[in-house]
Amino acid sequence: MILGNIANFFLDELMHNPEAVFKETFPKVFKTSPLVFSLLSDAEIKEIYEKAQRHWLTLQLMVRSEMRKFDIEPKECYLEPSFYDEKHGLQGRLDVFYKKENRSAIIELKSGKPFMPNRHGIGASHFIQTLLYDLMVRSVFGDEVEPASYILYSGLETSQLRYAPPVKAEQNEALQVRNLLVSIDRRLAAVQGDSVAQVPLLERTTTARFPHIKGYLAQSIGLFEKTYHALDELERRYFNAFTGLIAREHQLAKTGVQGMDKANGLAALWLDTVAEKEAGFDIIKSLIIKENRAFEDEPILVFEKTPDTSPLANFRVGDIAVLYPVDNRQETLDSRKETGDAQAPSNVYGLTSKVLKTQIFKVTILSITNEEVTVRLRYKQFNMLIFNEFESWNLEHDQMDMGFTSMYQGLFRWASADKRKRDLLLATEPPGQFVRKKWTWVTLGN
Repeated sequence: MILGNIANFFLDELMHNPEAVFKETFPKVFKTSPLVFSLLSDAEIKEIYEKAQRHWLTLQLMVRSEMRKFDIEPKECYLEPSFYDEKHGLQGRLDVFYKKENRSAIIELKSGKPFMPNRHGIGASHFIQTLLYDLMVRSVFGDEVEPASYILYSGLETSQLRYAPPVKAEQNEALQVRNLLVSIDRRLAAVQGDSVAQVPLLERTTTARFPHIKGYLAQSIGLFEKTYHALDELERRYFNAFTGLIAREHQLAKTGVQGMDKANGLAALWLDTVAEKEAGFDIIKSLIIKENRAFEDEPILVFEKTPDTSPLANFRVGDIAVLYPVDNRQETLDSRKETGDAQAPSNVYGLTSKVLKTQIFKVTILSITNEEVTVRLRYKQFNMLIFNEFESWNLEHDQMDMGFTSMYQGLFRWASADKRKRDLLLATEPPGQFVRKKWTWVTLGN
């Protein structure tokens, strides 16, 4: 994992400066994850240093010359672009995206080697990833792009950049898996804690039911089976009830709930009109770039508010947000439609359709004043084309799945704890008196 993060960091640095020097760049790696590196021994650091040189040489060669052999111009690429695909129910972040006129390419970086490669020399999970990226990019940009997808194996010595052709049958199979995952999420959201017998989804998660699964996935299933079935009936009812609660909260955060006071969750990005967002104070719109430092090590954008920017928007310093450009012509058309202009062309998604039709940026709000908004991008950029192309920008609330994942992990840690700790946390055993240990202090001589 550390080498994977280092390889991604190297790619970003080399895309900014292909002539960068390894010995000068590697020390910057420690700033990316200082706590992780502080736990490693000198020998482990040395081993990582030596292995990282192979990735550096490969990536530098790719940026300097090899990408051009595949008709990819590094200067025209975007780093770490994010997209929403409402059509297929996907969202994702590419490592490298190249787009110029009607030509485009997707490059996904992998620091490891392909496991059980297919006929294209690509690992199965890596290949499926490119298939979904292909669907996502086509959904965002429509017929104007015909993306070519590649996997870049920086740890290999030869044939590092491998073409991944879009195979319709396998794309459909991947979407079927996606739909099954959504089905599981919905079944989890329906879980209640009234009776253990009513939760077959958790009860039947056993290794015997999945004999075809091997490796670390089988180990994970075995661990869940052992932990879950070691709980007594009350504990399992609690586990089930809490699982259902987390799943329902996650579902509400994603898709919201319809009603008199509807809340579309994250889907409000493209389901709600601008007027509805402004009424709910959920958008900072019509921002103009005042200062662009997106290319620096700490990528910062400073926006100037305009008369169309609501001063009552409900955003705070530290909030994570989605930043996306606005087509001024589309904004005019949508305003006419929202005011009932019958001559306004129909638009399924209104102004917010731009979220689904362009690259978006995940940002953190650093400051908000009456005149300005300052944000930090998650990844620095070197291609400024999109910032120069659009004058007006919008900010909307974002969310991360990490909080819900932590809830599931915390619940499983409770289930994995010893019986007495589970009883104390579940309040089936009353708290006892804490006995403080007595220490004897001894004065040592010189």
